[in-house]
Amino acid sequence: MTKIALLCWVALATPPSPPSGGRISPSKMAARPLPDNSLARSTVSVLVRRGHGGAEGVEAWILPAEASVDGKPADGALAGGKTNAEGRVFLKGADHAGRQVVVWVKLGDRYQRSVPFQIPVMGGVRLLFLAGGAAPPGGVSGESATGTGSPAAHGHDHGMGAKTPKGPTTSDPSNLRLWISFRVMAIENERIYLALTYSVLNRGRKTFHAGDHGLVLPMPAGAKGVALPRGTLGASVQKGKIVALRPVPTGRHGLRIGASGYLPYDRSERPVRLSSHLPLIGYSVSLKKYRTVRIGSEDLTKPESFNHGDTDTAWLVYRSTSRGFPRNEIRFRVERLPVRSRVGAWLFGGLALLLVMAAIGLTVARGRPSRRPGPGEGDSPTDDLVRIERDRLLGVIDDAQARHLAEIQLERDG
Repeated sequence: MTKIALLCWVALATPPSPPSGGRISPSKMAARPLPDNSLARSTVSVLVRRGHGGAEGVEAWILPAEASVDGKPADGALAGGKTNAEGRVFLKGADHAGRQVVVWVKLGDRYQRSVPFQIPVMGGVRLLFLAGGAAPPGGVSGESATGTGSPAAHGHDHGMGAKTPKGPTTSDPSNLRLWISFRVMAIENERIYLALTYSVLNRGRKTFHAGDHGLVLPMPAGAKGVALPRGTLGASVQKGKIVALRPVPTGRHGLRIGASGYLPYDRSERPVRLSSHLPLIGYSVSLKKYRTVRIGSEDLTKPESFNHGDTDTAWLVYRSTSRGFPRNEIRFRVERLPVRSRVGAWLFGGLALLLVMAAIGLTVARGRPSRRPGPGEGDSPTDDLVRIERDRLLGVIDDAQARHLAEIQLERDG
């Protein structure tokens, strides 16, 4: 994995927090992976609960996402173990980091399966299984896999992990608002690598669900290499745009989806333009402190400086000034600043000094006494021409000015 890909993956790998609206019930958490950076690398913590206590001696396995036979785990487990007295077992997945997997547990003569997820490269995930009762949402028991369960109890699956939510829904997007966060992850190889986070807010009273056609989230015009973090459920990339099939609940949490891509950057300025059919209520742009790069826009505030994480890396963040006022387009520029090289200045200065020394040597060779001009006396014609050439080399005057001044000097010296 390249350095740029790893940076983008780390920035986007943490999935959005589930809408809570209060305390989350254990049944809603069941069989769904929750990221936990306090766990050892690529560790999967499985907790099996029976009533108010832990279920001891329950077998658990990590298998490839597609490995199942007649509703049971197939052979070839990647890792396995049994729960302890607390009902917990830690499964090591470091050798399979980044792989799409599921966790199976055996509860008596029944099996339950987790929602598919990716073994994290950094940190781990936690999974909760409930022993007894119906299979948890997203999980599969032996009965439901063989056709005796009731899929209607868990909603209709629209693919990619998206399910029709319970309660009243609407397909009218008029109450949706969009906020986008742009992060410039790196600028190299004549490319601008971007990571975007979409925050979709639902100001209505019903959960929004777009059905099978999904909700389109735009990428900047001209973006290439558009991708989603591995393990992203309920979204896909179609023709350079993000299509989200996940519902958007009401309230402040809404829906969050991350994406990445890059823009060609082979000129001194790269315009970034993004158009959306959803009303845009604001955006921000952040990037490292580059000495020769800045963000230009009449709609952005002056940059605020902050340090990223525990490192000393300095970042700048620009925020839109017209937050809260809907629009349908975002425009800003990534600009290269001209910087005069100190090495070049020293080089030109050295050349000018050599010319001065050569002029002095020429004066001595012609038998002219080398002395400082007295009162009322000016520099010699040779000194004037050397000074003009020095100024031209240092960029003080351009070629046309230097030629003009030299002609004046020659006419004056007759």
